[in-house]
Amino acid sequence: MKHLDKFPIANVGHAANVTRWHSANCMRYPSIAEHSYLVAMYSRYLASVIAPDMSAEDTLLMNDLCLAHDLPEVKTGDMATPLKRLLESMFPKGESPIDKIEEKICAPYADLRERTHGSYVAVIAKLADIMDAIKFIATEGKGSEAQRIQRERTLAFQDYVKLGLKGWPEYNWLEANKVLDDLLNGEPEPIDFREIIDSVKAK
Repeated sequence: MKHLDKFPIANVGHAANVTRWHSANCMRYPSIAEHSYLVAMYSRYLASVIAPDMSAEDTLLMNDLCLAHDLPEVKTGDMATPLKRLLESMFPKGESPIDKIEEKICAPYADLRERTHGSYVAVIAKLADIMDAIKFIATEGKGSEAQRIQRERTLAFQDYVKLGLKGWPEYNWLEANKVLDDLLNGEPEPIDFREIIDSVKAK
């Protein structure tokens, strides 16, 4: 990742302390570090079905983007999504002051944003970002506001699936819906210690 010398490593460590979802009523508030890790992991599952032949270069670029996409918030804090949307609506597309501020204060993020702008990699990363929001608010959100946010984020997810279909029809964008469904409705696999011990004994 370029320009790390312009963003001290202490900032990265602070990502574990800066929390998200301040404007929503939740049972807990995850850190930027937790969110970034999950987005990076979710993007790998999405890429494996949307673009199974993704090059190593694009895979690395996608992973770096996911890990760095919220690094500016280490300095600014998590800005409420409604405020972001309002500011974006007041300026021409791509000229939101939020984008300019974030790029100014975090050179690694600015570099990755420039390198991935308008790419299918950026769309997959955004799908992963929205997936984490849907999963979090479904699990940790409280009340009718959480349900409203989940509906809004689900619609946003579909909008990005449509964007992918329109821009890069050669990829399997509809498969993203199955990944989201597996995330929301699947169950974590328990460890079967007896089976593991038996398999070790058999060797």
